[in-house]
Amino acid sequence: MLYRLRLRLLKIDLLRSDIDKNTRTSEQHHADAPSSLTLPSNVTKSRQSRWHLAVTPLGEVISREDPFINEELTQWLLHLQLCRLQGGAEAWYTLFSEGHLALGNEFDSEGLKRFFTARYGNRTSVPGPIVRMYNDRASFAKAAVLSEQSHKLSRRTAPLQGSFYPSYAATLLLEWDMSSPQIQQLTLEELEGHTRFFSIMGWKEKEIHQFLDWLSDRGIVKINRQTGSPVLLRIARTQVVLETIYNDLA
Repeated sequence: MLYRLRLRLLKIDLLRSDIDKNTRTSEQHHADAPSSLTLPSNVTKSRQSRWHLAVTPLGEVISREDPFINEELTQWLLHLQLCRLQGGAEAWYTLFSEGHLALGNEFDSEGLKRFFTARYGNRTSVPGPIVRMYNDRASFAKAAVLSEQSHKLSRRTAPLQGSFYPSYAATLLLEWDMSSPQIQQLTLEELEGHTRFFSIMGWKEKEIHQFLDWLSDRGIVKINRQTGSPVLLRIARTQVVLETIYNDLA
């Protein structure tokens, strides 16, 4: 059952919605916004013929390279997709972008329940699926983002493996595309404020700058560190980086 859920998760989370091409007023508005479900103001729901679902570029890469989601890298990729502010799962975003401030990286089950209760009210079932997902071998146990032993939970930060960096870079660019699609240059603080990417990764300043150096060395971004907060200028196209995700795996 969890195996089927895992495949379904891939299909759902990596699907994008586009309005049927027969609706001309909608087609142009959505051509460059593949993950948007918002209808244009001049198009009513009754005038829509239907929605079309299509696999995203990220989904195409994963379907080709790791269709059964067996690689730890793939499970981390999908974890990061779940944690997105836009288009992710709210409970995942809340826990992994904000939880470190209230819980740290080690906490117990009761503390996790209190954290979600403070945010969502008395919905004690919320933490269960999240914890089980990362502890079942038929699900995302290879990523092991949350591990549980004797009601004690530990959060794992994103692995600092060079072979994983292309996937992190692709994820960051996808987040940039979604949050600031027309902006080529952002400060690190602005990018983090829009996406909470590095909080979700669980990295501290040293790890962040190590990754930024890698991005710069690979020609993905250009970094200006002479103005206080580093300024990032996008150079590489998202699709180009997506195609490199699995290149460095042994």
